[in-house]
Amino acid sequence: MNFDGFKNVNLKEPKDVEATVVVKNVTDGEEPYLVGRFVEGMIWYWGRFDTFEKAKEVADEIGGMVLVYKGKKC
Repeated sequence: MNFDGFKNVNLKEPKDVEATVVVKNVTDGEEPYLVGRFVEGMIWYWGRFDTFEKAKEVADEIGGMVLVYKGKKC
């Protein structure tokens, strides 16, 4: 393959952004770290935790993700 045409392509540096997502079936609580799983195009709630480390551990076990809830208490 010849990649010579890519020499002049200006690639943008990736960055982190904050975004709003809908998480289905969240229970009440004050813990800011939500664990969810992506199922059929939607994020479904799995649990909530006080620390990122615990949330990450659980998310890794279930193949999920950690979300930080920054809104009002739910």
